Amino acid sequence: LKGHTSHVWAVALTADGKRAISGSGDNTCILWDLQSGEALARIVTNSAITSGAIYPDSILLGCGSGEVMFLFTDKELLHPGIAITTIRQIWDFELQQYQELSADCPLCGHRFAPPVSVLETIEKITKKAGLKPEQSPCLELPDEAWEETGLLSNCPKCGEVLKFNPFIA
Repeated sequence: LKGHTSHVWAVALTADGKRAISGSGDNTCILWDLQSGEALARIVTNSAITSGAIYPDSILLGCGSGEVMFLFTDKELLHPGIAITTIRQIWDFELQQYQELSADCPLCGHRFAPPVSVLETIEKITKKAGLKPEQSPCLELPDEAWEETGLLSNCPKCGEVLKFNPFIA
């Protein structure tokens, strides 16, 4: 991705991996479409951009001058199309057990229990693919697994359509 005239000090990706921002010593932040490589927006500041983060409806930039900038934007600019999320199961070292399955909406940030229908679809996909425990589903599933309509659901908070990855992390 070409567009900065100085070193890049900060990079952040959207949760679905479709967009990224880069912050540079040239006092600019560029919002990128990672599929096309196109620069979608260029923000110019008064000093070098040294850190950045992307939130569901905004971009946070930290500048070398000590300034912090919040840039509020349209959801569609940061998250085009259907937002993608991953169900995860996290090990709690203190309790020595797995926490309940959860997913986060990349659009509103709400954490929720995944729908049973999506879990059943993932189980069906995994069984059909015949994956062994040592195989990585994200690398070994056939292409059609990613297009399964049973992976679609809505965020229980904002109501937006979400597409779940066909595996549990």
